[in-house]
Amino acid sequence: MRRIFVLVFVAALAGCTTAPNGPAWGSQATLTPGWSRLGHAAADAARSPVTWAPLAAAGLLQIDHADRQISHWASDNTPIFGSRNTAQTASNVMLGASALLYTTTALAAPSYQENWYSNKAKGIGVGIGAALTTEGVVEGLKKGVGRQRPDNSGNDSFPSGHASLTSVSATMTQRNIDTLPISGTSKFALRSLAVGLSVGTDYARVAGRKHYPSDVLVGAALGHFIGVVADEAFLGVPADRFVPVVSMSRHGGTVGFEGHF
Repeated sequence: MRRIFVLVFVAALAGCTTAPNGPAWGSQATLTPGWSRLGHAAADAARSPVTWAPLAAAGLLQIDHADRQISHWASDNTPIFGSRNTAQTASNVMLGASALLYTTTALAAPSYQENWYSNKAKGIGVGIGAALTTEGVVEGLKKGVGRQRPDNSGNDSFPSGHASLTSVSATMTQRNIDTLPISGTSKFALRSLAVGLSVGTDYARVAGRKHYPSDVLVGAALGHFIGVVADEAFLGVPADRFVPVVSMSRHGGTVGFEGHF
C-alpha cells in the first residue's frame, strides 16, 4: 500500500493557475539547496512542536507499560472502527487519500502559465523525493530496531510507515494550501482534512493491532521533520509562521514564538 502512496504523487490533473504575488509554486525547487539552507530547514523542523512533542509522548508511554496497555485497549475495543480488519482497511484508505490530497493541492497551487508544467514537475518531484526518503528511513529503522508487532505478524513495528507517510503528506499539503487563492474558511477546512487523515491513520494502525502508540508517534514526528526540510530546503517555501524559541542571557531568559507575517 505504501508503494501506491508514492504512485499517487504523480497523478495528473488538468488546469492552469497563475501566481500574481510571489514566486510560482515549484519555481524555486532545487536539488542542491546548499548546506546553509539545509541546516536552517533542519533546525526549523527540529524546533517544530509537531516533531518534538510526539517524540516526547512516545518516551512517556514507556512508563508502566502504557504503550502496550493502550495498544491492547484500542485493538480489543475498537470503539471507532468496530473491528481490527476495518481499522486496517481504513488506514490504507486514509493513506491513499492523504496522497491524493497532496497531489490535488500541489497541482492547484498557483504557478505561472508559461512554465506551469516545469514548475509542477519540479515541485511534485520534491514531494516524491520526500515520500521516498521517508519510506527509506522507515525501512532502515524497522530493520535496525526489529520491534515485534502487537499482532505478532512481524518484527517491523517501529516506526509506523503509514504514520510517517501520512505525516509527510499532511505537512507538505498544508504548505500547499497556504498558497491557494481561496477563503480562510476553505483553507482551514482543507488543513483540518489533511491533519485528520494523518491522525486518523495513526489511530487506525493502533486499533488494527499493527502498531503500538509509540510506533505511530515516532512515525508522525519523522514524517513531519522530513516534510519541513523538503518544503523549506528543496521546494524553497518560507519557514513556518511560528516556531518556538528559547533565549537566555545573564539577565534571564524568555520562552516564546517567532515567525514572519
